[in-house]
Amino acid sequence: MKVAIVTNDIDWIIAPDPKNGGAGVVTLNFYECLKKMSDVEIVLIGQGDSSKNNSPNLVYIDADVESDEFITKLRAVTKDCDKVFCSHFSNIYQGVLLQSHTAAHRAKNSHPLIKPLKYLLYLNKIKSQQKFYDKVKSFYKIFAVSSILKDDYETNYGIKNIQVCYPGCKQVYDTFPKNNSERLTFGIVANSSINKGGHYFIIAVGIAKILGLRCNLRIIAPKYYKDFFMKFLIKLFGLQKVVEILPKQMDMSQFYENIDCLVMPSVNEAFGLVALEAMSYGKCVLTSDTAGFCEIVDENSSLIFNRKSFKDFVGKLLYVGKLYYENRDRFDEICKNGYEISKNYTWER
Repeated sequence: MKVAIVTNDIDWIIAPDPKNGGAGVVTLNFYECLKKMSDVEIVLIGQGDSSKNNSPNLVYIDADVESDEFITKLRAVTKDCDKVFCSHFSNIYQGVLLQSHTAAHRAKNSHPLIKPLKYLLYLNKIKSQQKFYDKVKSFYKIFAVSSILKDDYETNYGIKNIQVCYPGCKQVYDTFPKNNSERLTFGIVANSSINKGGHYFIIAVGIAKILGLRCNLRIIAPKYYKDFFMKFLIKLFGLQKVVEILPKQMDMSQFYENIDCLVMPSVNEAFGLVALEAMSYGKCVLTSDTAGFCEIVDENSSLIFNRKSFKDFVGKLLYVGKLYYENRDRFDEICKNGYEISKNYTWER
């Protein structure tokens, strides 16, 4: 069987330093799993620099992936392929992988005070997506990385026949790696401080600190050098001595190993792969209820807060601190239960 995988950027898969975003990781591991099948030949198709590699199994198309030009060229290069998988919709794909929320969802899920502005900003995008998704036929194989994402496409664009297929993670430890550090360390990946909740997190930790929380912070923020608001908030709450700002991490293992609780306060999160990966390292996870990740955990394996309630977020941060310093057995139990769940969500499975 000859299979084509169509992606935005081929470098997501073949570059020495591939993108670490969830969508890139899912595509990469889909590719790696197919490579292990001896009866499958894989062709990678997408945007990128054709001068980097002249392999016949890499096809670079110099056009926007949602344009008619891209589709026309794609038809030509996939005419001898048995299956074509992609993260976009088209009438020539046999498989579609949905990994991000729609513009309509992002507008609806915004704060009530700015929702009218969000709709105005996203109006053209919503209209173009509706026109684009109207082309989808019911017999396509459509997979979403969570039920919340499935509901998004069904509700906002009327797309049916979507199946949920959760992503996986690599298992690093054979047994639960118990943590023995003395001071609680929170970690967050805030590549986008607005959508990923970086500013929201700093404010909540600052308030919790005033209320008695003792903790360190490790924040992955590649754009920190120009994020003046985050710098202001750190200084405002006197967090300079307890926060460590990290650049983009090509290897996330050191980040996970040096935190005690991964916080994911995202506004929109189709799944939240970093949370699953953190659990595989035996770490506690505190996440907003907007993440698809919440669908695979419960109160005994993770901590979930109401994203629309800042009070609840601060309260959950204080609760993590209370468990860590006063009830370590319960804290470790939550971590261990999360670790056991992570073993059920591997790329192999």
